[in-house]
Amino acid sequence: MINLGIVGCSNLVYLSMIWPSRKVSDLCIYGIASRKYEKAKEYGKKFKISNVYENYDALFSDENIDAVYICLPNHLHREFIIKAAEHKKHIIVEKPICTKSSDIDEIIEVCTKNNVKLMEAVMIRNHPWEKYISNFIKEEKLGKLLDIETNITFIPSYDLNKNYRSHLEYGGGCFFDVAIYWLQFLDEILGVENIVSYDGESEFNGPNGIDSTFIANVKFKNDVNAKVIASFEKEYQANHILTFENGKMVVPNIFACNVGKRKFVIEISSQETEEKVEFQAENFYENQLINFVKMLKNEIEIIPYETVKRTVYISERIHKKAYDKVN
Repeated sequence: MINLGIVGCSNLVYLSMIWPSRKVSDLCIYGIASRKYEKAKEYGKKFKISNVYENYDALFSDENIDAVYICLPNHLHREFIIKAAEHKKHIIVEKPICTKSSDIDEIIEVCTKNNVKLMEAVMIRNHPWEKYISNFIKEEKLGKLLDIETNITFIPSYDLNKNYRSHLEYGGGCFFDVAIYWLQFLDEILGVENIVSYDGESEFNGPNGIDSTFIANVKFKNDVNAKVIASFEKEYQANHILTFENGKMVVPNIFACNVGKRKFVIEISSQETEEKVEFQAENFYENQLINFVKMLKNEIEIIPYETVKRTVYISERIHKKAYDKVN
């Protein structure tokens, strides 16, 4: 049995960890801690978590805990990943793992030194649809891939002004909030190591000067161009549009299976045909947690650190390029 400690009491914790843990027989939600002890006690009582800690250090110091789930604002990820690793706890951390190249170098060094396994919680990775698209591209069923457009836009349901996402110094803004979904998809189908150039633009005119809308572009060695539009100001979209020599592929809702209630659909069209490829409903978060446990048992490989480093570096550089244009 793997005993897991939860670091943080955000609203996401129930959806991403507590609920899906019921489907993983060899994992136990052993304890929880928060910046505020009262909030941790509230969560412990509500979700029947046996051990509630007065602070984060008490959780990390508990030798009964094998692994931790870190669900904290972006700017705290580095600090708490390192604390967990120094206490020999394996780690699953919410995306993005960090926003600075200097941070990821230190994170990898400490995790390697302490023989700790680290997973970035990008839940859409844990579903067969990306692999299907990767194989589709390799087989050139519609000819060569030409370009990709991604749209991940939404108007937050929470008060953005009271959220860490409204502060650049906390790793806020729409780009860092959604870029990992874009870059992870591009890595799956083309490999981030094959990106040769990148650029970004934003007016940085949101609350406290954050990027409320952001446009980024990358180019690959094979001349494929990929673009993402991210926004906290536009109505909900979450799609990939892939244009080929002889047709088009649309993934109309990349988050369709977040909680496993909907089928996942890919739409493929050419001059001659139109078809829909359907995947049965699967819960992204359940699959993610199952894969985390498999990783700890050495049943599956973790994402190579070189890929993680490259992804952090590219996202950091794109964001800086855009920021430097207006500052």
